[in-house]
Amino acid sequence: MSKQSLLLGTAVLVAAGLFNRILGFIYQILIIDLIGAKGIGLYNMVFPVYILAIVIASAGIPLAVSKFVAAEAGRNNFPGAQRILRVSMLFLLGTSVLCTGLLYWFAPELKKNIFPNPESYIVFRALLPGILLISVCSAFRGYFQGLMQMTPTAVTLVVDQIVRIITGLFFASLLLPHGIAYGAMGSALGLVLGELAGLLVMLVIYKRYRSQSGPTAYTGPNPGQWKLLTEMLQFSVPVTLSRIVATIILSMEATIIPKQLIIAGATLDEATSMYGQLTGMAMPILAIPSVLTASLATAMVPAVSEASSAKQSRLLGERIGESLKVTICAGLPAVVIFYLLPHQLTDLLFHNPQAGQALKILAFGGLFYYLQQTTTGILQGLGRANLPLRNLIAASLLELIGLICLVRIPGLGLQGAAWAINISFVVVAVLNLINIANLVGIMVSFKNLIIIPLAATGVLGLSLKFSYRWFLYHNLSTAWATLLALGLSGGVYFCLLLITGVIDAKSFRRLKFFKVSVPGRLSHLAYGLRRLFSTWK
Repeated sequence: MSKQSLLLGTAVLVAAGLFNRILGFIYQILIIDLIGAKGIGLYNMVFPVYILAIVIASAGIPLAVSKFVAAEAGRNNFPGAQRILRVSMLFLLGTSVLCTGLLYWFAPELKKNIFPNPESYIVFRALLPGILLISVCSAFRGYFQGLMQMTPTAVTLVVDQIVRIITGLFFASLLLPHGIAYGAMGSALGLVLGELAGLLVMLVIYKRYRSQSGPTAYTGPNPGQWKLLTEMLQFSVPVTLSRIVATIILSMEATIIPKQLIIAGATLDEATSMYGQLTGMAMPILAIPSVLTASLATAMVPAVSEASSAKQSRLLGERIGESLKVTICAGLPAVVIFYLLPHQLTDLLFHNPQAGQALKILAFGGLFYYLQQTTTGILQGLGRANLPLRNLIAASLLELIGLICLVRIPGLGLQGAAWAINISFVVVAVLNLINIANLVGIMVSFKNLIIIPLAATGVLGLSLKFSYRWFLYHNLSTAWATLLALGLSGGVYFCLLLITGVIDAKSFRRLKFFKVSVPGRLSHLAYGLRRLFSTWK
């Protein structure tokens, strides 16, 4: 099985992630229209506990599978790679079944002591079968990612999303007459069925590719199964603890934010709806660029691990620098857009302009949120997963203090929660960058990484502000003015990056996904824009 380059693997994941994000937003709009902000709030109140259970059940094994399989593939030991998958699969089957059984048993206690709204209990019970499905499928995804093959992951994610949307809307509509909580439970059933469909497709893909792995030239020793599992667990413990901390924080947010909003004067239903605005509307919009950064972080783990193990310091520095440049170039314009048009975006996507208040505040921490994802992937690829864990713990403590102190203030409320979340983003990203600089350095051009993207983003902001007003002045609706202003300003920003050489045809040629025509046309476009720019000067 031929491996994919870093850029091609990232591009495949980005394409799938973008497709899923578009479908996800359509689904979010439809499901919010169906079950309302309260239904979304009920769903999001239990979702962090569900994610925590998945993190505990998987124990960071999928990432360990990716790293260990990459090492075996580098030695041409494909039977060894499949052996890693088998060992991890047995472990995950046991832990996921155990976690699911315990949660079914203790669900009534969670209803009494953890969930802010007791109605969310039935939603939680509906989600539990997904723990086994996600854990098993994640092992296969880690296997293929270790082989630098991102296509199986992308395909199963797309199938998962399509089935989730169809079945989620169907069951939510079917159960809604029984109450909003039952409508939210229908959405949860859709998630579980989507995961089941993704797992079935992954099994078909694995069966097809297993016979194509080819003969092995490796004749060295293979560790015993218990030793192999022990080594994988030693690697995965910091990763697991990081995810546990993150999901615990999400669970605490789901408890603290509504309760603090009630202290500030909101009713239970109002607090639930406001929490739904933050987690079900503002945060998903903020996460749009993470389609790129999360995909990049996933691809960076085996890519950085490969370069580091081979002691190719120049290649390692280039990959780190390229990933940071891509993150900043994608994140900066998103931050400006979310700050300038927050109410328009939440109204356009969710018919809820009030959620724009939280989005506008979250925009200040947006770039650090994206950098946090990329830098965490880099540090994990370097084998230093303990550093993001330490940084996350420090940031989480500060966030919790901020949530307790700010959300209860009358008149601040949900905006105070957004500021507290921003604190976490900034602390993790800055500390991760410091760690990377101390370990391997950062080989990037300051001009291409900071100065030019900032200048281009400034032009984008001006273009967005004035074009939006111009379209409104010419009697276009708010929705059309928003869409056209975004398209125009995005085109201006992209052209500026081409003119200044921050983006060039060389980067696109590395993809090989676009053959020759697109890079060639981009090269001609960039050349023409530079000639035109020099003429104006």
